[in-house]
Amino acid sequence: MKKLGLICIILLAVFNNAIAQKACCPKFYLSATQEPCDTLPRESPTGGSTGGTNGHTKCTLKACNNSTQKYFIYPNKIGFTYTWQVIGGTPVTTTGNPMNIIWGSGTAAKIKVFISNADGSCRDTVVTDVCLVKGPKANFNFTPSSPICNNTNIQFSNSSVGSVAYYWNFGDGNTSVLENPNHTYTTPGTYNVVLSVISSLGGGGAIGQDNPTCGCKDTIMKTIVVKNEAGISIISGC
Repeated sequence: MKKLGLICIILLAVFNNAIAQKACCPKFYLSATQEPCDTLPRESPTGGSTGGTNGHTKCTLKACNNSTQKYFIYPNKIGFTYTWQVIGGTPVTTTGNPMNIIWGSGTAAKIKVFISNADGSCRDTVVTDVCLVKGPKANFNFTPSSPICNNTNIQFSNSSVGSVAYYWNFGDGNTSVLENPNHTYTTPGTYNVVLSVISSLGGGGAIGQDNPTCGCKDTIMKTIVVKNEAGISIISGC
């Protein structure tokens, strides 16, 4: 009889511990701040896939190649540790929440997050497949070449690949959204010209504006030196 009572006590303790653990463990899930709007198949609730192909089979989240993306585990519980393991990319650190991940140049990736409270009574693991989208490659040339005389008209030639929108920052407070703009510097100095390109606008506004876009982005910077002298003046009729 005593042995039966002891068994009942043990079973009751196990049952109470299971209830307590279930009560303290919420449902954790992974979320990204923003995803690219390129069409990719997503995993359906039944385990199938929906959407386009683009060489992928299925994915829960999407990200751009060679980019940094921020991810959150919800809820972010005080006293819990969040340990990240990433395939196809590199987390900036191994623990924490949220987490920035630097993605590589592959097509498929995986995120695993191991979650635990201080005494280990509440633990969970979130596993998410990520499809990596090939982003654009920004590049440009300009004529004449640097150094350039003051007040010279400069022609910028855009040689970017895989982009649909462009944002130029000429380094002197002037910008442009043209594909191949012209620009003239009126003050001598050294200027960093930055070209940002994006693969898709989706439902957002133009790149560089306040309205966000959802395409993959790339940026390149080149330096132009403007000399403290003017170019040749051609006088009409001479």
